Amino acid sequence: MKLPFIPAVISTLLMTAGLANAESCVSGDCVTSQSGASGIRQYGGLGTKSYDKRVFQKTTKGWFKTDWNKVMAKAVRDHSCAFEEHYPTLVAKVHWSEAYIDSSRKPTRAQARDPNWSNYVWNHPENGNGFVYDGITAALNDPLIDNGKGIAKLSVRVGLTATSDNRIPPVWMRNDKSLTWVEGVNTNKKADNWHVRFDNPTAVEHAADFLTAFLAKYGDNKGIHSVNLGEYYFGQKKYRPSNLNRGKYLVGVKNLWAKVAAAAPRDADGNRVNIVQTNPLFDSQVTVNDLERLGIGMSESDARLDLPITKAVESVALKKLYDGGKVHVMIDGDARYACQSRRQGWDGTPNPFGHKNGYSGVATPQELLWYHGENGPVPTHSFFLTIANWCKGAPQTSANFIDAVKSFGRCGTETAKWGAAPAASLNGNRVDSILPGKPSSPPAVAIK
Repeated sequence: MKLPFIPAVISTLLMTAGLANAESCVSGDCVTSQSGASGIRQYGGLGTKSYDKRVFQKTTKGWFKTDWNKVMAKAVRDHSCAFEEHYPTLVAKVHWSEAYIDSSRKPTRAQARDPNWSNYVWNHPENGNGFVYDGITAALNDPLIDNGKGIAKLSVRVGLTATSDNRIPPVWMRNDKSLTWVEGVNTNKKADNWHVRFDNPTAVEHAADFLTAFLAKYGDNKGIHSVNLGEYYFGQKKYRPSNLNRGKYLVGVKNLWAKVAAAAPRDADGNRVNIVQTNPLFDSQVTVNDLERLGIGMSESDARLDLPITKAVESVALKKLYDGGKVHVMIDGDARYACQSRRQGWDGTPNPFGHKNGYSGVATPQELLWYHGENGPVPTHSFFLTIANWCKGAPQTSANFIDAVKSFGRCGTETAKWGAAPAASLNGNRVDSILPGKPSSPPAVAIK
């Protein structure tokens, strides 16, 4: 059986193996990449993220293909034309503390910025016992990605401070209370949640130094879809330092964005890796305009629906950035809302599901993908979702994700009426599909 829009040789490989022989695709083939005058490599992506796939320290060899076969192999095999303009992508996590062989060993600033420093795990690829320390390189070398020549991409989420996980800053940072503070049991019932004091310029410098080395190591690899900086919330008030300054904290994060954008290596075309901030916090000194000016995209980790969108600052910001056409917006959807059975209300917005004003329910992958599609209330360029098979009763299952791709992915059964997801262009300009047999260099997207 020949899959729609994909040459027979690749169709056969996908059907038989659930993956493509990377030698059949050259960089830029099979799917569309988006890059333009802003100097940022932006790839449309559609895929899944593991609940706890951390890729530094004790990562199983071949983890990328193992995770691929759980969901994405079937999605690509059965609904291949949905990926004409989007790379099938997996998302993995990096914790700052796990980037070191010994996280209690404080580097000098020169060491911290040097990707060849001996204490970074990526300079010690394997421990010899069936595990790899550097799961990013292992994934990028997998034939599915083949360092940017294959059909798939890897999005890396880098946690610097407390997110849904704990003990993220390195031990040497935790030992200095001018640089960090610890929150007790958080709302996810985890203890030992260490936050970085971004109101302290020294803490910002340490984070920027690490990210400089990280980007020097991985940032020029075209197998990377995006480097997604983890969220940086304040935590519960009762644990915060009494002298923590919110305004300085948010400006400190903005200064970190500027340092990271400047540090990212440029390729031969003058483009850098796509850098995206998860759940940015805004105030009078940190705005959507700052993200656009610095070339930092926005990611939202809470997989939810806000109807009307004006009731949530996150949805308003995503829509404004999408309409601006300058930076990447994406969903890096966690399963927290689904696992908490959090119901979300619908207004009278026309939708494919027939939901009327006043209906509420736990958001499904089908609803979320439509909502973030090109004709949905909050369009995005990429969409990734945690599969919550581990969470009893949650709708974020493999079957529902694949059905969402079938229904709302490009060429899906519902797209003629309701639009495709994710959106395939920046600034409203459709980018033609790049398939084998067509020119290997996709057209640049016009960026304001």
